[in-house]
Amino acid sequence: MPEQRSRATILAAGVVLLGSGIALGALLANKSAPYDDAFITLRYARNFAEGHGFVYNQGETVLGTSSPLYGLTLGVLPRVTGADPLLFANWVSALALAVAGWYAFRLIATD
Repeated sequence: MPEQRSRATILAAGVVLLGSGIALGALLANKSAPYDDAFITLRYARNFAEGHGFVYNQGETVLGTSSPLYGLTLGVLPRVTGADPLLFANWVSALALAVAGWYAFRLIATD
């Protein structure tokens, strides 16, 4: 019985890791711009990174993003490094996906 459970745990963990790897690869391979709310957050981040302030349109100080902390994070990193905020958004999402996969693995692997 313990051997069967161990085999099932390994199989389940393999499925979780394979699924996470495929999703991670697809996420990193996607170079297109996101839509809707993500686009708004990225515009706030890009304006902040370029020194125009945390605004959607220059000169209009209205908070219109639903995730201001994430937008500021995506704005600060490119401001320091000079990279594109979309690149950091993809890497932050990939990291979050990897962490979720790891926790799913740990949840399955524990007896």
